[in-house]
Amino acid sequence: IFPNVYVNSNHVGNLTKDQATRLISKSEASFAKTSVTVLYKSDPIATLSAQTLNLRLNTHDVVEQAYLIGRVNRAPSRFIQRINTFLGIKKYEFNTSLTYDESRFNEVLQTAEDSYNKPAKNALFAFKDGRVTKFQPEANGVQIESKLLLTDARQKIQTMKSNPRSVSIELKEKVLKPEITMAQSNNLGIEEL
Repeated sequence: IFPNVYVNSNHVGNLTKDQATRLISKSEASFAKTSVTVLYKSDPIATLSAQTLNLRLNTHDVVEQAYLIGRVNRAPSRFIQRINTFLGIKKYEFNTSLTYDESRFNEVLQTAEDSYNKPAKNALFAFKDGRVTKFQPEANGVQIESKLLLTDARQKIQTMKSNPRSVSIELKEKVLKPEITMAQSNNLGIEEL
């Protein structure tokens, strides 16, 4: 790797790709004991360890990008990059990010949706012989906000890079309103079906 190339503020110039990868990978050990806890109404419903999530830095990809400085296909760019690095005109900086297996969150979400999603119930009247024989008031439903959890997970996990610690993510829900309410049926009048 050419001089004046940095990964996560570490100078990796004059190192081989393997040496740079080992240097940057040292910080991965700090993530090994972390976890992500998913909460629903402040109660934990799942805890995913760093191992379960396959939480790691994208070190190999970033070191490869650092290695390509001064080795690009276009001769003018390659020449300028080499001059910049050798003379210290420009510093090339790269940063790793945390990657993880998002399918683990999808598994948690599937279980949560099966357990907590409830459809809204419309007000119901059943007639027999001109009389109301069955009455059911409307009820709100609940839907888990899956996409919001995945977005929150991405953001919280990236904060772990600068501060390796376990984090919690709140699973949020939205209220589903029924299509037919008691108020609407009173306005429409009750008629036998």
